[in-house]
Amino acid sequence: MKKSIIKTFVVALMLQSVHSFAQSCCTASAGPNKSYCKDSIQIGGSPTVTNSCGRGCTSISYSWLPTTGLSNPHAANPWVIPTSTTVYTVTVAIVSTITHDTCCKSTSTVTVTYLPRCTANAGTAQTICCPGGSVTIGGSPSAVDSCSGCDTTLYSWLPTTGLNNSHAANPVASPSTTTTYTLHIYAYNNSTHDTCCNASSTVKVTVSGSCCRTTAGINSITANNSIKIYPNPTSQLFNVEIGQTLNNGEVRIYDMNGKTIWQKSGSKGNETLPVDLKDIQKGIYFIEINDSGNKVYTDKLFVQ
Repeated sequence: MKKSIIKTFVVALMLQSVHSFAQSCCTASAGPNKSYCKDSIQIGGSPTVTNSCGRGCTSISYSWLPTTGLSNPHAANPWVIPTSTTVYTVTVAIVSTITHDTCCKSTSTVTVTYLPRCTANAGTAQTICCPGGSVTIGGSPSAVDSCSGCDTTLYSWLPTTGLNNSHAANPVASPSTTTTYTLHIYAYNNSTHDTCCNASSTVKVTVSGSCCRTTAGINSITANNSIKIYPNPTSQLFNVEIGQTLNNGEVRIYDMNGKTIWQKSGSKGNETLPVDLKDIQKGIYFIEINDSGNKVYTDKLFVQ
């Protein structure tokens, strides 16, 4: 009776030892996480499994899930072309060629991050307070290339109504009514002429008269002969001649939306201020001179 019990106990210990060994004698490796852009990439470790089982445990099988985008779900190092970010799991099974028993099973995962080849950015929504006003549309930048090899980008805006250049990355929009513009980008390699990608984005330009500051709403004080603006109209360079004494003068130039585009504070007067409105868009602007909070001069400025 004792011998039977001892024999059973020994067999149980041997089975437990074999089971423990079967679970620990191999280690699967799905490889490091990777990013996919425009070319297929290879996943799996180097090697995909470490086998220390022995005892004829040399028959190795691989199973990758999901199979989406895989060249071969039963290869140790398959190639993959995913359409979205995917976590792949490899299960490695090792079987003895002698006993045909399973020696070991092990799993491992790898994340393949999908990067859009390029993205378009039409910019944020804009508002023009008066018909005839303008805004610059497009992002900063208007196109982002996630892949290497795309050295040329073409831009196309639709509709073209109100745009100064429908093929610029950041055109100036002057629509007469509220308009939604769509930016299409095409990225390609200028040497090989291979198309890398294309993408699109939209932006809404709202034309609203509710915030319009028209010339009728400006009480021009031009009777002050001691203050002169010349030349007016101007291209971008002009002078503000203040021929009177100011206590704490402020000269401000703003557009029809009320946005300040040039300002100088602390003027004591009796001076000529050169103003350079570099890169400003053509149109009507307003100049205002205040002294200690009191308006002493306003007039329209024409940039052409």
